[in-house]
Amino acid sequence: MIPNVSEQYFQSLLIQQDARAAVSTISGFWAYRADESLPLWGLSQSEYFCQLVLISTGEIANGGLTQFVENRGTELMADHIAAMRAVLLDQFADVLVLAELTPSNATALRELDHRARGLLDGVDRSIQRYLGKNQRSVLVGERRP
Repeated sequence: MIPNVSEQYFQSLLIQQDARAAVSTISGFWAYRADESLPLWGLSQSEYFCQLVLISTGEIANGGLTQFVENRGTELMADHIAAMRAVLLDQFADVLVLAELTPSNATALRELDHRARGLLDGVDRSIQRYLGKNQRSVLVGERRP
């Protein structure tokens, strides 16, 4: 079933003070469409990038870069890096570039992990701003007047 999201509600989420709650709500509306077997997982480019940022930062917050690399591998690392850059999380992208170069070096990943964890605080706000700038391609089928 396709969720119905009023345009007014969607717009309010884009400016909501609690960016984490807003991003969680918005990404929850497209979650039913996400299918990793499809190109861009069946999402728009903007939604896909946000989903990748949520996945990578969630893995890092939970278990560090080692967990991220072990669970996700490096197959989509270029997409994760591009997503970080699109959402203006360039320092995070730089950490992922270095992690991609040393995926099996536990010592290097631990050092990078410390750096990455220090960058987590602004992630949700950056995603929220990105969604606002790219709103024409977000929840296109779910939003209603």
